[in-house]
Amino acid sequence: MLNKRIVNFALSTGAGLIVLCGSANAEVRYTITDLGVLPDGTHSIAHCINQQGDIAGQSDRNANNYEQATLWTDGELLDLTGMGISGASAFAVNDNGVVVGYTDEFEINAFVWEDGVITSLPQFHDGGASSAYDINNNGLIVGEAPPDSGGYNVAVYWQNGEIFNLGFHGTAFGVNDAGQITGHMYVNNDFRAFFWDAGTLINIGTLGGEDSFAKDINESGKIVGYADTSNGRSHAFLWDGETMIDLGTLGSFFSYAYAINDNDHIVGSSYGDFTGIHATLWLDPASPLDLNDLIDPAEGWTLYYAYDINNAGQIVGNGLHNGQQRAFLLTPIVTGDLDHDGDVDQADLGILLSSYGNDAGGDLDGDGDTDQADLGILLANYGYGT
Repeated sequence: MLNKRIVNFALSTGAGLIVLCGSANAEVRYTITDLGVLPDGTHSIAHCINQQGDIAGQSDRNANNYEQATLWTDGELLDLTGMGISGASAFAVNDNGVVVGYTDEFEINAFVWEDGVITSLPQFHDGGASSAYDINNNGLIVGEAPPDSGGYNVAVYWQNGEIFNLGFHGTAFGVNDAGQITGHMYVNNDFRAFFWDAGTLINIGTLGGEDSFAKDINESGKIVGYADTSNGRSHAFLWDGETMIDLGTLGSFFSYAYAINDNDHIVGSSYGDFTGIHATLWLDPASPLDLNDLIDPAEGWTLYYAYDINNAGQIVGNGLHNGQQRAFLLTPIVTGDLDHDGDVDQADLGILLSSYGNDAGGDLDGDGDTDQADLGILLANYGYGT
């Protein structure tokens, strides 16, 4: 019979669980996949992952040093732009499999790729340099393009085959399904992160310094990026709709946040103490985690940049694999997720308790029954993924 003291402890959500969760951070938490390169290529980068696990990015091919826009889907690496393009990159893929980015064939131009067909997006005039950086599930695309009057690029969006000027110099980097847009704008010789919603523009400020840059927005309207502090160093930030929160670093002076999912989990990069740049995960705004500590070191990876995270917790970016620059995919190992919903929570605890001493429904250590050892494993992972 299950010890009453253990049940009471299991059902609590107090400091005991927090300590156990913290102690699990140094364990291997992810499997890692090398996403490879195009034929005869040498390097690759992954920029974005959608909720289905499709990944947009870039790779060289045929050792010509020209980047090609790529899509990893169903275990296959696709060249979206073809060998005739002198340079290209894919920055985003939505849940419908539509990809956006830019090509550099004769002139830089934003593109959209859908069902095997690549199309240049319209500009205000010929001869400019435009780029598309994100697309939502309704087909709204954001990026930058030169204005009619010339000069610095303006933040833009494309909808139903038309281009629209947001009304200021800058770049739009992220858009959610509500059509809320973020990026940076040029204001009085400084760059400032912005939030735009149906014509209303908010300058979301800095961390006490001159500049800020926003990179992503989730479905709750929360924004991440990086901003100067009062001492001129860039720190990753989270804007919660009212306040810009400093996400800190791994121990050095600089950090950068590139993406946030709908669970408010954030990925980016940070410098450690004299150890270079490290791909970084924030499950909690106050606690940056070095992703290199959460993978098996025997895999031969050094992870530098984490560029995106989906709601299942899969992370993409790039680093060195056995000395070669490669795009990677991290997939969470969620020990204790008995209902297979991607996290360890009260529902999983209920499944284990209902099986305790009776059957193997909560067997996490593989010994054929559900007992105190299994309960300890679940508690050590409680809250992970939520």
